[in-house]
Amino acid sequence: MKLLSKIILLTLLLLPLAASQDYEQLIITKTSSKSSLKSIKQKLDALHVKMFVQKSDNYYKVYSQKFKDKESANQALNKVQSVFPYARVILHDNEEEIQSKNDFFVGLALGYHKLTTNSGASTSGMSYTLEAGYNYSRQINSTLGYLNTSTSDADINNIYTALNYNFDVSEDFDIYVGALVGYSTLKLKNFTSSSASSAVLLGIQTGLMYNLSDSVGFYTAYQGLSLGHKVDVTQGATTSSVDVSFLHNLQIGVQYKF
Repeated sequence: MKLLSKIILLTLLLLPLAASQDYEQLIITKTSSKSSLKSIKQKLDALHVKMFVQKSDNYYKVYSQKFKDKESANQALNKVQSVFPYARVILHDNEEEIQSKNDFFVGLALGYHKLTTNSGASTSGMSYTLEAGYNYSRQINSTLGYLNTSTSDADINNIYTALNYNFDVSEDFDIYVGALVGYSTLKLKNFTSSSASSAVLLGIQTGLMYNLSDSVGFYTAYQGLSLGHKVDVTQGATTSSVDVSFLHNLQIGVQYKF
């Protein structure tokens, strides 16, 4: 009887330890279409891998069963990657909620812009954008960006913050729209005397994102920015003003999530 009591006591003491044991699992793919889950399950059944689904916002994450050791997880991964090449192994604690982080991201883009003035004149050139951002959810993110739209006629530097909303088009494609506010500076070149200008930047943007993987995406976007620059230019005894009113910017870039 004493031996039985000791065994029961030892079992009760070990249960919490067993419950907190780490395990490995495959994150296989994700989809915004519930109807595609049936096709994914058929493919995994053929590979003899069990499927578990977690709904997150407006899309579904597909996982494998749990594996107690790394060798078993890697064996399953080799099979799954023949059909789902971006599958990977993730390590969990039993008490953790399954989730994919990738909350932060950085982006780099190259583009073409056109500046217009109140008089109808325009100038154009290449643009360069560097962004850093944070995903609050699958749908909403914010960014802090630097946009250089300098030309042979002017030095133009823009710093802005944006709030964006994403729409899931498919498993790999997203469309997003956003509003921007920031600060812009402009200095004309090729003039003996001209005043620098600074102005509040207001604008909108829309873009299409292709998610190559959970970490890497390619995007193309349009930005329309109201600048409101006014620069006084002196040539000889004549002083005139140049109003730079709007900036159109079309860009293509790459985004890295981490």
